[in-house]
Amino acid sequence: MHESSAFEIFLDEGKEIGLKQGEIRQAHRTLLRQGRRQLGPPTADVEATLLAIKNLDRLDRLTDAIQTAASWDELLATP
Repeated sequence: MHESSAFEIFLDEGKEIGLKQGEIRQAHRTLLRQGRRQLGPPTADVEATLLAIKNLDRLDRLTDAIQTAASWDELLATP
């Protein structure tokens, strides 16, 4: 049986972090793209607020809510 070295564990953790960051970037991209179509261009403050959200579960909820939100503020109020 092969035990994982500290280096292998570090690499695995790095891969997980990288994948999560990629998912977050993609969620931001999708929200901004769909939001522009649905709600118009976001203000700089709205865009900064959206990009500051790093919780994937919340980003998923925002993605679901984009179809019914009437404004960027309403969208961002999604918990």
